[in-house]
Amino acid sequence: MLESKLKVMNYLLEKDRYSIASKQIEATMKWLRHSRHLSDDVRSMLIAEFTALKGYIDRADKDSIPGKGRWKYRDEVEQVPIFELSTLNTPTIEPGQDATISVDIQNVGMSEGEKEVVLSINGEQQEVKIVTVAPEESKTVSFSVSDLPLGIHEINVNDLVGTLKVLHENEPVLSMNFEGEDASDQSPYKNDGTINGSSHVVEGKFGNALQLDGGWIEVPSSEFLNGGDELSIATWVKLDDAKEDQKIIGKTSIGDGYLLGVSGGMYPEIWAEGGAKLSFKEGTVPSGEWVHLTLTWKQGERLIAYINGAEVTNIAAGSNPILSNDQSLIIGGAPWDPQALQMSGAIDEVRLFKQVLQPEQIAKLMEDNTIE
Repeated sequence: MLESKLKVMNYLLEKDRYSIASKQIEATMKWLRHSRHLSDDVRSMLIAEFTALKGYIDRADKDSIPGKGRWKYRDEVEQVPIFELSTLNTPTIEPGQDATISVDIQNVGMSEGEKEVVLSINGEQQEVKIVTVAPEESKTVSFSVSDLPLGIHEINVNDLVGTLKVLHENEPVLSMNFEGEDASDQSPYKNDGTINGSSHVVEGKFGNALQLDGGWIEVPSSEFLNGGDELSIATWVKLDDAKEDQKIIGKTSIGDGYLLGVSGGMYPEIWAEGGAKLSFKEGTVPSGEWVHLTLTWKQGERLIAYINGAEVTNIAAGSNPILSNDQSLIIGGAPWDPQALQMSGAIDEVRLFKQVLQPEQIAKLMEDNTIE
């Protein structure tokens, strides 16, 4: 998409059509600020370059002489509509609900024109709308979709990409309480796991817990377990030695996904699209007693760690979603090698949510295992 924008700008500059080129640059910078396909460093560099170019073009526009430059192409300019699509809005809905998907379209050219706006879901074209837009006019184009199955769906409107989630509101996508002395998932998503290695059932924070003595739990990969743009991980642990580096819950092959670990304090690792890695070691996790750990993440907002419901630190989450993978989710060891960096201790009430838990919801979860 960036390549096509550069071609349009190059054409406009060759024709001395400065004011239209300036508007094209403004639209491109707006697109860059919302793009999920570039790293923060590359995005900042491109925006700085385009800002400088726009300043040069604006000065050249003021110095134009009627009859030369952009003015001699006036008749040609008035025949060219130039469309920009931006602000793709995709909701999160519950099963059975209808969804409205919308996108903004602007004509930054000098004449009225028609634009074909195409909606595709999971790679399959669903609907096409033809929109007439006057010069410098903006419109919102909306599509209504229904009967989407439970899941996370890729949405394309022309070159814009987003996701639409069909999820049960305020329900975890993974919920293990170990009451059945196994790793069955009590959530509606049925992400059942398998216990491997040595472990046994002990008294937990609520009912039973699983003591890991060199064992781990493996949960097969699922679209619901990838990080995406919003994620919360919560669990009770009772660690033999919390100072040791040990991995609690993660879905990563290193370089993608997410991982909640403990090494004296909270030790999360997040790998986002574009190559960014976020991590810190903060707070104090006690040994030999039950402690509640929560990690929340939201694209474009914050990565926040809580110990026993109290926030210990937060950092910027970055502008890209967590990079997805096909790895199994591992509880009690390193996801890339479950027999490495193993957790030593007991674990209870494992929860994964595709939403950010608020402090009051974390407090409720600690109290009675619900968030509402």
